[in-house]
Amino acid sequence: MQKQRLYKELFGEQFPMGFTLGDRDAALGEQGWSISKECMEEYDLERWSAMPEEGLRLELHLRRYRDVDCLEWYLQIENISGYDSDLISQMDIARFQILFDGATSPFFLDYNGSNEQMCDFMEHRTQLFHNARRNLRCDRGRSSSMVMPYFHLLMEDYGYTFAIGWSGQWRAELVRPNDDGAVRFTAGMEDVSFRLHPGEKVTLPHMLVMRARGDEFEVFNAYRRFAFAHVVPKTGGKTIEAPICMGTWGGNPASRHLKTIEMVKKHQLEIETYWIDAGWYGNVAVGNVENDGSWYRNAGIGDWQPSRALYPQGMEEIANAVHALDIGFLLWYEPERCRACAQRVADHPDWYVGVRQKDGDVMLDLGNDEARSWITGILADAIERYDMQVLRIDFNYGPLPFWNYQDSPDRRGIAELRYVAGFYRMWDDLREQFPSLIIDNCASGGRRLDFEALRRSIPLFRTDYSCFGLLGRPAATQLHTYYLSRFVPVNSTSVLTAAMDTYRFRSALAAGVNTDMPAADSPEEFWDWYNQSLREAKRLRSYTTGDMWPLTGCSASDQDWMAYQLNQPEQGRGVIVAYRRGESQIRLMDVRLRMLEQEAVYALEDLDAGALGQVTGKMLTEGWPLEILEKRSCRMIFYHKV
Repeated sequence: MQKQRLYKELFGEQFPMGFTLGDRDAALGEQGWSISKECMEEYDLERWSAMPEEGLRLELHLRRYRDVDCLEWYLQIENISGYDSDLISQMDIARFQILFDGATSPFFLDYNGSNEQMCDFMEHRTQLFHNARRNLRCDRGRSSSMVMPYFHLLMEDYGYTFAIGWSGQWRAELVRPNDDGAVRFTAGMEDVSFRLHPGEKVTLPHMLVMRARGDEFEVFNAYRRFAFAHVVPKTGGKTIEAPICMGTWGGNPASRHLKTIEMVKKHQLEIETYWIDAGWYGNVAVGNVENDGSWYRNAGIGDWQPSRALYPQGMEEIANAVHALDIGFLLWYEPERCRACAQRVADHPDWYVGVRQKDGDVMLDLGNDEARSWITGILADAIERYDMQVLRIDFNYGPLPFWNYQDSPDRRGIAELRYVAGFYRMWDDLREQFPSLIIDNCASGGRRLDFEALRRSIPLFRTDYSCFGLLGRPAATQLHTYYLSRFVPVNSTSVLTAAMDTYRFRSALAAGVNTDMPAADSPEEFWDWYNQSLREAKRLRSYTTGDMWPLTGCSASDQDWMAYQLNQPEQGRGVIVAYRRGESQIRLMDVRLRMLEQEAVYALEDLDAGALGQVTGKMLTEGWPLEILEKRSCRMIFYHKV
């Protein structure tokens, strides 16, 4: 199965996208494309240029990755004439078919997006018999709200990953129309029908298709490796890590923050980032709490300056105290949302989109260059002034109604195209100005996790179920890690610590973790436990860049186990993470590890009990007995090749 074959399937025998121009098909496969090629560091870039009609220029950007069997593409359309273009509609950024052995019935996997549910990110598996079909769309313009923009098509010994790189409203359909060995996949923006004005140019969503050999878990890990190599942001040539954080409420007064920072110093807490969440800005008063909604009602009030009632000396006082302990600083913003009553809305009405209603929301139009430059400057000034290591970006409503509000009947989709381009530009400008900056991609917890957004950010709060019950259900955090890590290998969530609950803490561990703010009068044994838990989080994090192999199934039942392996074959090491849930009657299970050297010898170390001796790779892969004596317990067993 050569890389050239995937290229030929999608680009040789059929053009993998299309649209209608006026009342006719643009017939992209029949255009006289001129092709230029450039060798980039990670891929070969091809630029295909054509003019389907006078005055309209198309440029397809195609990436052919060298290290994997993967193609990625997007199309730019430019009107170089002096008059409006014909209507461009029925736009598919992906329109192709995959051929296979017609005697088989492959499986198609799609995934829940974030919806504040225990079942967030879980898979839906459809066996593709005759006329099997899946129609999918995200919700209200946030790319991973309700449905993830990632899909798998699994054959017997190989499979495909499809991914949509678009931080807006997308739709996708997969169908096997008959008994022949073919499935048809289409994807694109949901509602597009526009004319381009003279000189206007738009960039359409990215599409990615990847093929890998092996069983389904080898297909999943192939994309994980791709994501680490080509999606997860890097700084100084090194892939960024999710920090180990302590989260605090922004509505706390400065005096309380300073006491907390002094507590961190006193107990030598091994946190890496001090996190100040919402509620620190605008007209917020002393005594506000998350549930009173004042954090929401003050969005954009006062142009994102600290509340003087809470921070009379400014936010610099807190940031400086944090940095004095050699700890990073994180601050929450929601730059795209603003309240209609804000003075800035009255001063610059053309910057904001939406109906002006009392106590209502409007949206800052990132497609407006002047508005985008202003908010980028606000954020850049804060990053520099507070020496901010992590910029937390939230986005607490769906933008689709605002985009629709802007569009005229013959310009449907233009507002979304311009806005998303401006959104990418804002994050790109910040990362260019501050190369070591981490952008925390929140959006109501995990609702904007397409791969183009993730090329600029990581999610430290992957689902808002953390706010609505998750912290009391360790099985939920286990599920979220198990499924989301197939596509978003660097992700993190929150955990409560007051109960000194090791099982709950370990259940929340992924590539990072965010803890709550401990009570200052906690007993001495708490601080020992807390620091030990932070050290465990850091140790496990160093293994999360490896392949992830399930060792059990994954259900929501408290009667089951859940276990997985993180394996770094290049380093000859890995870890088994195993949970025996609270109602499980099983204390002993054979686990079969993957991708170890059969004749090699591996030393084992239990996180709690210490050294366990040495075993061969053959024993670990053919069935190694793993015992967890206590219900509602977690074991972590590290191994390395001797």
